[in-house]
Amino acid sequence: MLGHVGIMLAHGDVAKNKLTGLFPFEYKKIFNMAKTYELHSGHYHSERFKDDRGIMWRQLGTAKP
Repeated sequence: MLGHVGIMLAHGDVAKNKLTGLFPFEYKKIFNMAKTYELHSGHYHSERFKDDRGIMWRQLGTAKP
C-alpha cells in the first residue's frame, strides 16, 4: 500500500484475465483499507492502461522491443 492506494504487482503472463478479480480475494486486508486500486504488470512489450472493475491496470512495457 502506498498512502490510500492498494497496489498489486504481477508478472502478467499467467491468469491474465483473472488478475483484477484475484486482488480483492488474495489481498483482502489491503483491498479493504485502500480507497483506490492499481494493478501493475509487465511481460508484454507495449504499455496499456485499463480500468477493470474499478482497478486501474497498468501494463508496463519492457525495454526490449
